[in-house]
Amino acid sequence: MPRIGQSALLVVLLLAASLQASAQELTEARRIAVAERLSQSTVTVASRGRGVGSGFVVGRERFIVTNAHVVRGVRRGAISVHFPDGQVLPAEVLAVDARKDLAILSVDEAPAPPITVANSDRVRVGQSVLAYGSPHGLSGTLTQGIVSARRDNLRGVGNGRIRGLIQTDAPINPGNSGGPLVDSRGRVIGVNTLIISRTGGSEGIGFAVPSNLVRELVGALRERRARIARRASRGARAIGMTRASSGARPKSRPNPRCRCRSGSGSKARSSMASACVACGSSASFREDPRRPRA
Repeated sequence: MPRIGQSALLVVLLLAASLQASAQELTEARRIAVAERLSQSTVTVASRGRGVGSGFVVGRERFIVTNAHVVRGVRRGAISVHFPDGQVLPAEVLAVDARKDLAILSVDEAPAPPITVANSDRVRVGQSVLAYGSPHGLSGTLTQGIVSARRDNLRGVGNGRIRGLIQTDAPINPGNSGGPLVDSRGRVIGVNTLIISRTGGSEGIGFAVPSNLVRELVGALRERRARIARRASRGARAIGMTRASSGARPKSRPNPRCRCRSGSGSKARSSMASACVACGSSASFREDPRRPRA
């Protein structure tokens, strides 16, 4: 390739790299914008008897994602979600995957917009990240760091067999569990779940479950709900068809020609006629040809 062509190609590559770097740069203005966005979609999850964790809203259904260990073992009706606007709503657990330390909750008409969940396979060591949540119950707390490493099968997280865990030095403390770890564009790349510490507080070694596992769990939940809806729809149609095909039996009418004049309409069916139970008369109890036979 001629030198001019090589120089032009080098300039293009450098320009592309520069543009990409500037797009991912976490400037103060971008950080403030991301914080404002996270403040609308991140919640505090309170579990009676287990303390406080964090969560965030995802999807058109406005599911609430958190860690399984935040809600594990909590009895029904003992979980509440605190929203940024001050509302506190009771939550129902829709799905739990303890192996991945993830759970999905639901409330009636969540008053918060969903946040975008990114592809965690694209996360790279060295990129800037932000952690958001309620450490020690202090909701709306933002911290910053980088992706320090990607880890596989870390003991203590889920079943210890999660691949691609995101290690970060962004300060994470008790109460951050279940909160979002986001990239410089404010997209969720992980769910904060664990720290390694000798003091119990942040020492710059925290871990987040990769966001692709969130996408898998949400997808599985949607599929299960759709499957239940289809079964219910088929059942309703079958019941409707059964009722339509069975028809309604005509009501018994008094017999004006009955010898005993009881007119009770009480009959013992035979092949061609029915007889009055009271007097045995069968003259007027002929089978109605329109009446369906058993």
